[in-house]
Amino acid sequence: MRNIRRCALFALVTVVIVIPSSAFADGLFFEGRGGGGGFSGDVGDTFSTGIIFGGSGGFELEGNIAIEGDISFLLMDAVGGAPELVYNNAGFLSFLGGVRFFLMPPESPARLFFGGGGGFSILAWDYTRTGESFTGVDSDGIGALSAFGKIGVQVLVSDSVGLSGEGRLILNAWSDETTEGFDLDTDGASFQVTGGVTLFI
Repeated sequence: MRNIRRCALFALVTVVIVIPSSAFADGLFFEGRGGGGGFSGDVGDTFSTGIIFGGSGGFELEGNIAIEGDISFLLMDAVGGAPELVYNNAGFLSFLGGVRFFLMPPESPARLFFGGGGGFSILAWDYTRTGESFTGVDSDGIGALSAFGKIGVQVLVSDSVGLSGEGRLILNAWSDETTEGFDLDTDGASFQVTGGVTLFI
């Protein structure tokens, strides 16, 4: 639990600094995204690919660089388990902050970009357990420090609206203890592909 509290504090500081500071910039933007994604490793063996919803906000600086804060949620169904422990579904919630580098100037109709950063993520799941001492549905979760990289394209529709698509990889350093106090040694990076609409303020 101590590691999760530290990770949560790091995420809160990241979001508080990155997103509100964008209000003082001229190149302010907000983006809504949707798509699909999943996991590799142990997490991918237990849960299938799923649906992503998310959004980001930030501002573009001079030199084709943008600073942004990002929140996303990945909903997945279970594909693994055991007769006495059946996983139902899981959600992966990420709070990330980072930098985006554009390869073309702002006036270009299409702009390739790449970027990266870090933050905090939470994987939570529901499960059904049967046994001599307990039968029923319960939930648990685990936190992680996360680092991500991404690549994508942004297409301008007008001066105030754009369309975007991106692929990202989120690497996670998981806590060694779940929120319910169980020891858990897990691994798994998240891969995500999304498209969205960007509003330029």
